[in-house]
Amino acid sequence: MNDNGSKKQNRRRGPDTLVKSINVLAGVTWFLILVVFILITFAKPRVETFFDRQYNISLGGGWDKTIISYAVILLFILVMICFIGIIININRHKRKTDKYNKSLIWFGIISLIGMIYFLIIM
Repeated sequence: MNDNGSKKQNRRRGPDTLVKSINVLAGVTWFLILVVFILITFAKPRVETFFDRQYNISLGGGWDKTIISYAVILLFILVMICFIGIIININRHKRKTDKYNKSLIWFGIISLIGMIYFLIIM
């Protein structure tokens, strides 16, 4: 309530530029995490199948280090995007109806853990 006893009117007319940028950053993180999962799928070592054993086919070595390095770079970019988005979200969070973007928080945590994991196994 303001000085003369009436309720303060909400003057927002929809999402502003900061809210839109948070949503765009969340969409970018979804895309990047999908690309990282695809890269990790291609980098994984092949699993021996029945036909590999039957015909004595030799499987290649372990993880493809080049593809994993690309995935780690993307994970680092993902952490930075999530960090920027969370900072914008914290600065924007002023009203009761404002919410934190859970995608930015979760993908930031997941990408940080994944980046540390792949840096350890490389």
